[in-house]
Amino acid sequence: MNEFRVYATKNQEMLYNNFFLDQEGKLYKNNQKNGMLEHCEQENYIIMHSLNRYDIANQEIFNYDILRYETGYEFVVVFGKYPAFCPGDNLLETNQGFTAIELKGSKLVNEYTYPLSDTELYAKVVGYYVNNKATYLPDDGNVAIIDEIVNSIEQNLIVNDNVVEGLINNEKFRLPKESGLNE
Repeated sequence: MNEFRVYATKNQEMLYNNFFLDQEGKLYKNNQKNGMLEHCEQENYIIMHSLNRYDIANQEIFNYDILRYETGYEFVVVFGKYPAFCPGDNLLETNQGFTAIELKGSKLVNEYTYPLSDTELYAKVVGYYVNNKATYLPDDGNVAIIDEIVNSIEQNLIVNDNVVEGLINNEKFRLPKESGLNE
């Protein structure tokens, strides 16, 4: 588990190693050549703290990560305030901590912030959001594999009056036309 990672704004790259924060929050980088710590100009870096939480793929979640829930909704993790209901006092109060702001396209929808819910069960880290820009991580290949299968099926379909026939990996299949797979 990392306490934080650093986004270098000039190079536009994510860095995970060789950075340190002092007690005052100043950022330092370990110089690999001489082993000395060098002070970093913080305007060149964005510090992304770990939430000490994980997604469904057991990937660590950091501030500014984009989470995609199984519903398809995407949220950006930020440190901020969010409304919370206290049942003991029957009051609506404000909590402070890591929250989620909805992301539509590449725009944040700032109308509401939400507490993070069950990220380990329902959310996947799919990218990060810095400088008003969503950057998505490379696909793990599943989409490409599915596209390849669909293309293969479409090329090998024979549609008759009542039956759809075809090949998947050289295996023949027959389905009733009303199955909906021929649309």
